[in-house]
Amino acid sequence: MTPALVVLTGGAAITFVSYLAYVLRCRSEGCAAPGWAFGFVSTWWRRETAWEWGAQLALASIGLVAASIALALSASGRFKGARPPLIAARVAYAAWALVVFLPAAAYELFVR
Repeated sequence: MTPALVVLTGGAAITFVSYLAYVLRCRSEGCAAPGWAFGFVSTWWRRETAWEWGAQLALASIGLVAASIALALSASGRFKGARPPLIAARVAYAAWALVVFLPAAAYELFVR
């Protein structure tokens, strides 16, 4: 039950940050014309109407739902049934970090 609770708690924080980013996009520095970061990644975080804003929130939400299912299954005593949703939640949050957060953070910290 502890792994499911840990993933759910961390996932709630990730989903909250993702929601704040979705709602407050382009507020601090304003949106600019999108360009290319690292030659192959579009700087979608600089465009207010980019579809990636919704996609990153959906990915975080999918992870939160999967972690909630894992916690519910483990709390009811079905520990083997809780493993697949727990793995799905971990994969969703790892994908969120690698696809959404890492390129944007690296670009803003090191390139810009």
